Amino acid sequence: MALFLDPENREALGFLRELSDTSRYGAAQKPEEVITEVPAKDYKEYIEYTLQSGESLSMLAQKYYGDKMKYDIIADFNDIKDINKVHVGLKIRVPVLEKMEPSYQAAKVRPERVEKPVKDAEVVKEEEVVKEEPPQKPEKQNLAKLDMKNIEETFNKGEKLFQAEKYKEAIDNYQKVVSTYPEHAAAGKRLDASKKIISYFQNGNEFNVTRKYGSAYDEYSKVLLLNPRSASAKKELDKLVSPMLAQASYLLYDEQSPCKAIVIIEKILKKEPYHKEAQDLLDEATTLEEGLDLKCGGR
Repeated sequence: MALFLDPENREALGFLRELSDTSRYGAAQKPEEVITEVPAKDYKEYIEYTLQSGESLSMLAQKYYGDKMKYDIIADFNDIKDINKVHVGLKIRVPVLEKMEPSYQAAKVRPERVEKPVKDAEVVKEEEVVKEEPPQKPEKQNLAKLDMKNIEETFNKGEKLFQAEKYKEAIDNYQKVVSTYPEHAAAGKRLDASKKIISYFQNGNEFNVTRKYGSAYDEYSKVLLLNPRSASAKKELDKLVSPMLAQASYLLYDEQSPCKAIVIIEKILKKEPYHKEAQDLLDEATTLEEGLDLKCGGR
């Protein structure tokens, strides 16, 4: 009847608990742990605790008091009307009792006042696992903290390999720089140039084999645009001059095709403006062009 009129009547609740324990253990076997605590407002000291994932008030009672059934002491002290309304991060004040677990006797503080910690929050059932807060995404790595010294050392190594015309090895170093630090513009340009140079050499060699000397000359000339110091490209161009002049002479004298001959000769003169043999052959091709009333390449 008392609980019907006043569901929170502590005296009635204590008496009901004693009856429950007596029926469970027998009057002569009533456990010593079942005691009636002093009213909540008489507690002068408490331990501050932040509720963690998977914890409930009964778990805190077991942890600090060695008896999970004393959760109501914690609830009363914190003015928690509904023990299901607890959530991760909730600040709990655990009253200090005379009988506590030994490991928790040290962290006692005296309260100035006890506030009501329960607000609208996540609601979980008693002793259910509380939902964990979503993990925070790691901040993007600050580029200023990158090891710029190693980046520059790798780039400089790539530069030495580039000038030594070891383009495949240079590509490996430039790629490392760009992968670590995409904003490195110089490494990006060198990486692209190295790949193109390898392609130009391959094309030039193929044209050379098939005796398309003019096309081969164009490919090797492209290499010099990206690496003016390329000794390999200059060597290949020098080697092409003689067969190109021979080809131009054949077109000029045997096939009477001055326009085709002029195209080849002008490529040589573009690289070597003072090449006497090429200049003489161009003069003869121009004379034949005029004699045949042709206009080669819009000249």
